[in-house]
Amino acid sequence: MSRPKALAAVCAAFMLLLTLVVAPPAAAATAAAACTPVSSTQTLEITKRGVYDGCGKTVRGIENTASDVTIQNFISKGASNYGIWSYGKNVTIKNNTVTKVLYKGNDLDGIRFFGDETKLLNNRVYNVEGNDSRDAHVDFIQTFTMTRPGSSNVVIQGNRCENIRHQCVMAEGPRSTDGGGGGGGISRDWLIADNQFECYGN
Repeated sequence: MSRPKALAAVCAAFMLLLTLVVAPPAAAATAAAACTPVSSTQTLEITKRGVYDGCGKTVRGIENTASDVTIQNFISKGASNYGIWSYGKNVTIKNNTVTKVLYKGNDLDGIRFFGDETKLLNNRVYNVEGNDSRDAHVDFIQTFTMTRPGSSNVVIQGNRCENIRHQCVMAEGPRSTDGGGGGGGISRDWLIADNQFECYGN
């Protein structure tokens, strides 16, 4: 083979190899989650598994009763008693903002959850008291076991709460005798790390 033909063959082989390495296979491509249609005057009610992406839009609270759910990028403003409420297994709540929760005769929480494998990641709660809530026990995150089982394998990481009047994390397991325990199940294996907590009561 002449030198020019050999060089051309090597270049062609190199370009083919480069194409195979750089171009990702179609099966490996993953599309971004679509924005979830929401209304700023209504509570978002989640009853099926999936990824719910607010894309920065505002809702009047979030209530989840499904497992295998991701709730992300919402602003919860003007909700009743809790900004985000979740009951399900393998639920991830991340990159959300909660503010101006309205006290209506129950405790007032930024996020209330129940269920194993719950992950609360990089959420922010600020100016959480949206009305006269002097009789409420105001917490950033709360869970208990009076009517629902305990929660295990929980991760609370990278969150930020500002000026919370009572507790940042209020968790009462099955053996608690403080009014919020006594239910079934097990609460264990929690990771609470890298959060910024500004809480002033008990």
